[in-house]
Amino acid sequence: GYNLAIKCLQINFFLFCHLAVLFGNCEVTEQCKTPHTSCSTSGKCLCNFGYTFLYGEGCVQNPNKSTKEKNVYMAVLVVMTIIMFIVVGIIIIFLARRVICYGGGGQNNERPNDTLTINNQPGSVLSVDKPPTYEEVMDREEE
Repeated sequence: GYNLAIKCLQINFFLFCHLAVLFGNCEVTEQCKTPHTSCSTSGKCLCNFGYTFLYGEGCVQNPNKSTKEKNVYMAVLVVMTIIMFIVVGIIIIFLARRVICYGGGGQNNERPNDTLTINNQPGSVLSVDKPPTYEEVMDREEE
């Protein structure tokens, strides 16, 4: 437009403008030499939408996106930590109940036997489907 003709001179395909720094006076965006800036309606070179001024770095992309990513990462980290503590807690409770109920290592006589036995003699397995054999009956009478 008209303002472009006042502040910029076009020679062949090259555009030469009186350049403005960040927060400097301008009339057209082409004058703003700082990357990611444009000439605002107030006549100043300002950071484009989605960019923020950081001292020593110029206009950088808004940190809100990276902050959002950090928040999502932290939320996932907290949830995973909670799940880990719940799983470890359940394992500890399970092991504690097992130690309390069964007396530690099975050396306690109150622990229920894994197999049914006759006269507490290991190895003489009581069969539930059939009556005792002749040897089992004779063993019982001898005692």
